[in-house]
Amino acid sequence: MQSDHEQCDNGTNTDGYDAAGTNACSPGCTLPPYCGDSLVQLNYGEACDNGSSNSDTAYGGCTTSCQLGPYCGDNIVNGDASDPEACDDGVNDGTYGTCGVGCTLPPRCGDGIVQADWGEQCEPDPSLPPGTDPNCTQDCRSPGYCGDAVVQAQLGELCDYGTAKNTGDYGGCNANCTLAPYCGDGVTNGPEQCDLGAALNTGDYGGCLSTCLLGPHCGDGIKNGPEECDDGTGANGNGSGQSHCTTACKNYVAITN
Repeated sequence: MQSDHEQCDNGTNTDGYDAAGTNACSPGCTLPPYCGDSLVQLNYGEACDNGSSNSDTAYGGCTTSCQLGPYCGDNIVNGDASDPEACDDGVNDGTYGTCGVGCTLPPRCGDGIVQADWGEQCEPDPSLPPGTDPNCTQDCRSPGYCGDAVVQAQLGELCDYGTAKNTGDYGGCNANCTLAPYCGDGVTNGPEQCDLGAALNTGDYGGCLSTCLLGPHCGDGIKNGPEECDDGTGANGNGSGQSHCTTACKNYVAITN
């Protein structure tokens, strides 16, 4: 039977902690530490204790087992229905593109503010579908321009060595970021001996090498292809002198009456 001065009496009175907050009782018929006494009993594993306000559903509060309930920083996006978290990465330090203090959105690409300190060059137009703003990429970078020394394929550039070097020199780049004359463009220019186009510069007899030099041909001093002879361009003739090879690389045959 519990007397007036006793806080409790369960007959044994040996419990040191009442995890369930039920009928435990300590020696001397006093209440033991328990979850719900508004005292955080760290040595008994409590993380919090809000007393009678402990609830398993209260955001930012304490559960009925004296553990932390849902809160900003638990790496789970939650919050009150009237004030939900925008994000929660567990750190929430406001680093660019992560999550802000208080589980708010941090500075980021798409917030409408050019964060130059974080390397942003622009902000995409929010009225346009993602990735369609011609003036700003989805990572808040300038889409580039002809002359920036970066080939912007999406802008139709074929080359870009920078404004100072886009001079149209052979093998280089034009000022509009198109290819300057080059071996394989089908036009003989620069140091080329020939150019039938990349697909036809195959080194066939009478044709052109891939390096835009003449392929095997009559007059190169080497008998090849359909040639009967080849004394070289300067030697082939009409059979007179020491050459017995014509300019068509055929053997000279004298006609007698």
